[in-house]
Amino acid sequence: MGLFNNKEKQREKALEKIKSFGEHFTDIPEEFKNDRDFNLEAIKINKSIFPFINKEFRADREIASIACIYKSSYLDIISDDLKKDKDFIMGFLYDSSSTISALSYMDNTLRSDKEIFEEALLRTREPILKFASDDLRDDKDFVLKTMQKNPSNFLYVSDRLKDDKELAFFAIEKDGKLLEGVSDNLKNNKELVSKAVKESRFSIKYASEELRDDKEFILNLSEESHIVVDYLGDNLSKDNEVINKVLFNDIKRIVNEGSTDKNLSNLGYNLDSIFSDDFKDKFNFKMTDIDLRNVELLKDINFEDAKTNSLRDSIVENYEKNLENGVSKNKEIEDFQL
Repeated sequence: MGLFNNKEKQREKALEKIKSFGEHFTDIPEEFKNDRDFNLEAIKINKSIFPFINKEFRADREIASIACIYKSSYLDIISDDLKKDKDFIMGFLYDSSSTISALSYMDNTLRSDKEIFEEALLRTREPILKFASDDLRDDKDFVLKTMQKNPSNFLYVSDRLKDDKELAFFAIEKDGKLLEGVSDNLKNNKELVSKAVKESRFSIKYASEELRDDKEFILNLSEESHIVVDYLGDNLSKDNEVINKVLFNDIKRIVNEGSTDKNLSNLGYNLDSIFSDDFKDKFNFKMTDIDLRNVELLKDINFEDAKTNSLRDSIVENYEKNLENGVSKNKEIEDFQL
């Protein structure tokens, strides 16, 4: 009786020890570490002991379930057998966080299971295709279903589907920056790139080098959409006619559509880039290279930040100073109509 009472006291002491700090599990007597009932009781008291319990109990469905419901990232350290257990894994497809953990840590043998991924689609908006097998990434119908939930799934499709026009157009109409994921062939597709840039100005960075250096294409595109000059091709970035036309079209949008945050941001971004020290080697463009029409129109534009307003004043002052010093107007006002 005394021995029993002594063991019971040791058990209570061990449970009390791990109650507040999971790492203390490593200091309890070995007989308790190897006792399944003790581990089950202990995990109910403090779920954070899970990383410190013996591997055999990390393979125990009941113990592992309690721990992983508390912290889904513990799915990373469950046994290999549980990671292969479809029913066990599907039990964690109940909210976004646990679903992503389950997909991240489940065994590769489950990554072709469409039922798991279709259930996951109901639980999260995160791009789940990155966890799928090559077969599922190449299944167009399934891929389209994932893209309808989150277009970013397009970034994880097979190489064959990256060249699929239907999927590519669906993706960039939702998010122009998904142009990043299309095939090299489609990055040279003028219609696709135009739609992507219209949706997101920064998507031009993902167009082919050929298109980013295609003068006619860029000039036409700048009439319809904002062009980020940072991503012009090497030749066009040093073409002052192109730079001036892009700036003029940015200004024209402000005059015609109003000083919206978007319009001011686009023009300000391009001005800051062109005259930034960081890009001085990229652009062969000086303040005196700005067309007179652009200088005249810039005078009346007020930006939201002092830095860009100061740059605008410098451009105008520099140009007017040159005129006062007898420098001829080296730019004619062409196409001045807005």
